[in-house]
Formats: sequence, structure tokens, C-alpha cells
Amino acid sequence: LGLACSRGFKQQNFQVHELRNSAHMIPGSGSNTPAPGEVEKLTLHCIGNGADGIFYFRWRSCPFGCEQSHGTIVDFDGRPRRIFPEVQKLGSALERLTPELATTTVKSDVAMLFDFPTRWVMETGVSWNGSKMLYTEHTKRVFNSIRDLGYSCDVTGRDQNWDSYKVLVVPLLATVNDELADKFIRYVENGGTLIWHPLCGVKTDEAHIHMDRIHPKLRALFGTELQEYITSDTDIRFTWNNQTYAGNNFADMLTPTTATTLGNFTDAWYADTPAVLEQKIGAGRALYIGVFGSDGFYNDFFKNTFLSAQINPIVITLPKGVEACERSNNDGDKYIFLLNNTTAEQSIVWNGNWLDTYNEESGEGNITLAPHGSRILSVKK
Repeated sequence: LGLACSRGFKQQNFQVHELRNSAHMIPGSGSNTPAPGEVEKLTLHCIGNGADGIFYFRWRSCPFGCEQSHGTIVDFDGRPRRIFPEVQKLGSALERLTPELATTTVKSDVAMLFDFPTRWVMETGVSWNGSKMLYTEHTKRVFNSIRDLGYSCDVTGRDQNWDSYKVLVVPLLATVNDELADKFIRYVENGGTLIWHPLCGVKTDEAHIHMDRIHPKLRALFGTELQEYITSDTDIRFTWNNQTYAGNNFADMLTPTTATTLGNFTDAWYADTPAVLEQKIGAGRALYIGVFGSDGFYNDFFKNTFLSAQINPIVITLPKGVEACERSNNDGDKYIFLLNNTTAEQSIVWNGNWLDTYNEESGEGNITLAPHGSRILSVKK
């Protein structure tokens, strides 16, 4: 069974614009046959993250060709099978909820930059360029760290507008030209918090290394010289906020000119050199993390940084494996999607009354989620 979802579904004229996400569950392609409740959860995951239209593929099993074993809603003869009741429940509930959800969108104060030119540059397969999967693995780690903390996070590109974001996270961005460098500078000067990493801004559009190892305008933005790139096949240890963390793969050897040092490397020949820098420019600030951090570091770093930027999580405390998404309207009404991605029952800390408008249940205090269970909490302003 595959799901395709779209933002931009116009109910009044049934036009579908841009496909954004897909979730595939194909027997023979891995351990991805959906468990009970999982199709329902994945559908609500798409909607909670901004989809306004849902399409199921395949609906009916195909008795011939290469997709004979593809997961479906109904069987070869058209009769409903195990998945059908979940889709039926979804259809009934979403028909009931459409008048409310149709006026809502996903609004995020945080965005992560995902850059296809960088992915093309990094995925060469040449060993001294790093692992072929370095880009996708690192961006996933950064994104998942933000979402696991319960924050909404958009994925944006170099050509999109960043004005609405309080924090812009750049996990890896190989190629930067003058226009893009100026865009980062304006973003920070106008009050944004920019988070930088190694291997960012080091190449021209032709993938040639900048003579000073980083775009000269970015050197001024971050207030540092970049002396050398450091590679390591063991942990790279560093400090930040009076704690010690482990990083990996790459590190930048930085010499601050106007930036403030927030943390240092602790091991190897480059011990005591800066690992984390901060530079305040205009109404915002630029943070340079000189190493690819661990999950533990990002957990603490993002909590601290988002608090400073006055950004609140959707849910304060999330059990591991539980996802929180939020859609809201212009009146301030919120719809919080709670999705259990585990095979065990989960409990979410909740103070006061709650109304689950999807399952038509209400209660007070902590909220339970069945294995692969889903809820949509209605929070009126």
C-alpha cells in the first residue's frame, strides 16, 4: 500500500496541486507490511504535516504484472480486506472534520534547509568526499532531533522565503554564491537565528573550493577564519554549555576574528580550539557548530536555542517514538496530532481537560495512545 498526499487540495473545485510526501508499504521491499492501525496513523501523519489531500495506491490488487504482491485496500476480486475498515473510519472521520481542518495550516517557527545541489555534490561515491550517505544521514539526524523534541519544523530550500522563521538550521550546504550569502546575512540582520555546520559555504556553484575555504561574506557573517578541515573515524569530543559531547566525521578548525567562543574541542592535537561560535549581527545571531554533533548534543542545543528564540514545542514532553504535529487557523485554534510510532501503549503528560475530536473521546490528565494509535486534540483559543 502506498500513500500520496498533497498540499493545496481545493475542496470547492477538486484541484490538486503539488505532491509533497509519500509513505510506501510494499511486501518484498522490507519489513513494511502495515500493522493494525498503521495505515490510519500514516494517513494522519500526512495530514498533520500539512497534506490537504490523500490518495491511496493501490486501491485494488492487480492480478498481473510486477505489482501483483503490492499492498492494497481491497483484494483481487474487489472485496474489502483487513486494511479497508481503517480507511473507512478515516473517510468518515475526515468528512466530519473537514469543515474545521480546511481552514488550518502547519505553521513553523523553525526550518531546516535541504539543498539538492549539495546532495548532488556530496553523493559522488569518492571516499575522501565522505560517505555517499553522509548528506542524507546527517540531515535526517538534525531534522529528527528537532521533531523528537516536539517542535514543528519545515523543510525549506535555498530559493524559498525564510522571513517567517525564527530559526534556520543549515546541516550541510556545500555550494554558496554571492546572492545566497547575502540572503543569509539579511536573514540574521532582520532577527533570525542561523545555525551552521562543517562543509557549509565552502564551494562555488562549480563545486570549486573558495580560496579562503569559505565564502568571504560568510567569513564576515560568522566572524571567523576557517583554517583547516579535520576528518576523523573516531569520536570528536567537544564542550558546549559546560558539558562535553561527541561529534563525528568532520570538524572545522576555526580562528575567531569577531565571534564569541561558546565551546572548544577537548581531544587530539586540536584540543582547546573553538568548536562552537556565536556572532550577533543586527537583530539576530549566527551560530557556527564546528562539528557534526551527536543526538545528545542536538537534544540539548536545540532546546536551549529555541528557548532563547522564544519558540515553544507542540507538546512539552514526548515519549520516544511518539510524534506531535500541529495545524492551526488564523483565530488561534489548534489541532494537535499525536501519533504512536511504536508497538507499545504510550502515555503523554497532559495537564487539564482534553478533547480528541478524531476518536470523539474526552478526558482529563494524561493521554494514552494504543500501539500505532492516533489522536487529534482540539485546543480552542
